[in-house]
Amino acid sequence: MRDPIFRAAEMGDPYACLGVAYYYHEGKEVEPDMGLAVEWYRRAASGGCPRAHWELAKLYSEGIL
Repeated sequence: MRDPIFRAAEMGDPYACLGVAYYYHEGKEVEPDMGLAVEWYRRAASGGCPRAHWELAKLYSEGIL
């Protein structure tokens, strides 16, 4: 993983997990991968990141999940 945010996410930082989820969701720095995006959004949400909960709710409301 190239970016320091990936290392922080692997160490469990919920806001870094949100950042990694965004990278996979939008295809920034990595190939887009909605499955990995959702996995990282869930990790961020489990860590207490409110924005991750919002992003997951949005994906559910759009019928993606």
